[in-house]
Amino acid sequence: MRRLVLNIAMSLAGFIARKDGSYDWIEGHGTDKYDTVLQFDNQKFFNNCDTVVMGRKSLEDCPLEMIGGYQEKQFIVASHTEQTDYGNVRFVWDIIGEIMELRSREGGDIWLFGGVAQVWFRTV
Repeated sequence: MRRLVLNIAMSLAGFIARKDGSYDWIEGHGTDKYDTVLQFDNQKFFNNCDTVVMGRKSLEDCPLEMIGGYQEKQFIVASHTEQTDYGNVRFVWDIIGEIMELRSREGGDIWLFGGVAQVWFRTV
């Protein structure tokens, strides 16, 4: 069974974003200011994932180009409204059923990407 991996920036208090939905408190992207010897290897993580599961808001907030090797990955986006699939992006309503199906197939890790709306079903 494929691994479902949650990789998310979160404060020590357990917050992902501010009350207004912004995440400007997250520092470090685009700079080596916080690099350490024990730093998490994002590129290795990205390479191990062939599927990314996210919510519609995360897709709007994060251009796919920010994800290394995005052209070769499958993106499954949870949405409560009807959306049109495009390229390697597919919109689904039954995200739990979709994850169960994905996990039963052969493949790389599945990255659970996004905010609090997606984390609730982490126990799948």
